[in-house]
Amino acid sequence: MAARVNINSFKQIIVRQAPSFQGFMHYAAQARLVSAHHNLLKDIINHPISKDIVAGPEANGSSLTGGIPNLFSFIGFPEGSDPISLLLDIFSKNNVRLLPPNKGRIIKKQDSITFEFPVIMPSLSEIRRATPLPFSPDKSWTEAVETGLWGLSHYLYGLALNPPRYFATSRSGPGIEASNPVRSKEFSPAPYLTEILNNFRKRLAGA
Repeated sequence: MAARVNINSFKQIIVRQAPSFQGFMHYAAQARLVSAHHNLLKDIINHPISKDIVAGPEANGSSLTGGIPNLFSFIGFPEGSDPISLLLDIFSKNNVRLLPPNKGRIIKKQDSITFEFPVIMPSLSEIRRATPLPFSPDKSWTEAVETGLWGLSHYLYGLALNPPRYFATSRSGPGIEASNPVRSKEFSPAPYLTEILNNFRKRLAGA
């Protein structure tokens, strides 16, 4: 004797009762968001660009600038500022959150049921407003490090001089733009926030 189960009938039952599972699936989605969000902040903190900026205006150099000046003073952040903390604040848990279960949707297909719940997170314009490039406030420094920053060839780093010095007109203190080129090398763009956010979306989707 064998027990038999009609799979097609079982699928039909699941499809009919899908709405009753929505609360549970929302809970599971929330757990996934918490994990993805934790890794998002971790990725920002541990990224080489973030570490270069956190090192401040007196750091010994950056791989993105060929080890000449550091990234903090080359971008021109004001002395005493903390750009990475501001970036992390943008993606705080209050700004990255799951909408309630009733805002989700159920996608029913012949052989599957998918529950989708919208995630609220900062828009590109909000990120740009919170991360202005010091010398060009209409642009974001998070985008500039990915697309390119002009001026490394003209960048004069005072602490590399003999004797070391700070410049009164410099935002960061030890860095200033020279009127003539002081080196031939230019800035090397690198993946940053775009890649970090893409990885966040993949984790959120369970990829």
